[in-house]
Amino acid sequence: MMKGKWLIGKHSVVEMRIKYYMKCLLVETPEHVIQYLEKRLKTFKCMLENRNMYPRIVVVSVQDLIKEYSLDVIRIKEYINRKKDYDSPSRTITVGFNIKTGIGK
Repeated sequence: MMKGKWLIGKHSVVEMRIKYYMKCLLVETPEHVIQYLEKRLKTFKCMLENRNMYPRIVVVSVQDLIKEYSLDVIRIKEYINRKKDYDSPSRTITVGFNIKTGIGK
């Protein structure tokens, strides 16, 4: 029970973050957010390859951004997968119920 509440809370935080990204980036889907973050990660990795061109504070900031964006990509992908599983038709449960007798079929 407690784990279920934690998962719901965790996903609502991720969902709020996704909505924030979508609003800021003017995109319509979480997949677009992932594309953006992955492009930024590529850019940051290229910057780190040339780290001698930047002051140490910039390198540390870029490393922090890489960590943050990488975690966001992982969380968003996990959220998308869980949402697909949750919304899948195979998850739908059909229950027969007889209104007159109040007994399930």
